[in-house]
Order: sequence, then C-alpha cells, then structure tokens
Amino acid sequence: MGIVLGSGHVVAFHADTVVDTSPANDQVIVFIQTVFNHGGGYNNATGVFTAPVSGVYMFTVNMCTKPGKYFFFAFVKTGGSEIVKGGVGDNAAHSCHAVSAITTLTEGDGVWLKCTSSYGESTNVIYTGTNHMNTLSGSLLQKM
Repeated sequence: MGIVLGSGHVVAFHADTVVDTSPANDQVIVFIQTVFNHGGGYNNATGVFTAPVSGVYMFTVNMCTKPGKYFFFAFVKTGGSEIVKGGVGDNAAHSCHAVSAITTLTEGDGVWLKCTSSYGESTNVIYTGTNHMNTLSGSLLQKM
C-alpha cells in the first residue's frame, strides 16, 4: 500500500493512539502517534490528512470499544461530505471493527475521521489494550 507505480511519489501514513477516548459528536478523532508519514500528509495534532497531490486515496481505520459501549464514526472530506460510516460495539466483550474508504482528492483536500455518536457510559468509550489497537492509515493509490 502506498507505492504508486511510475509516479515516483509515495504518499502513505499510519498512526495509532487516540488522544481522546470519550469523543463528542462531530469531534475529529486524533491519532497522536505517527508510525510513518511518507509525503507529510497526516497531521497528528489535528487528525487531518491533507492530500499533497491529486489522486485516488484509500483510508482504513480500526476502532475498539469496551464492553457495553458503542462508537459510530465517519470518514469526512473537505466540504463536509461523509465518504463512509462505521460503528463498533458489543454488550458482552471488547469489540473492534475496521472500515476502509476509497475516494478521489484534489491536492490540498483534507480527510479526517469524526465521531458521529457514542453511547454506553459516556466516558472511555474507545478502548486500547494489549490485543486491541486503534489505528488510522491512508495511502495514495494512483496519482491523477
């Protein structure tokens, strides 16, 4: 993922560690630990990926919750359109769910993950444990 044949450009990032485990509706989910960020598109202070070149991009998120908690989210791009929505939760166990999205972006467009709603006890909805990691990644599939 992230290698664009013939273009000489690699645009890809991978981040983990959610800064706020009790997000409010419409809050951007910020992943503060950047594992890699080729092309410099992901900002781990704002949680926004900004396309350094126009092209077709793929984004993937893995989110986990504690038992009895539910978390719903959406990938959003500049202009406010939601690319894809997802949700995670289980009454009896820790739960994780991965969602991917493919979209076209013009250079300078942004993409971020936002909370659309959460419920259960209102604190610490998002869970990270030894076998449960929240991650966000993205890559340029084809430059346009």
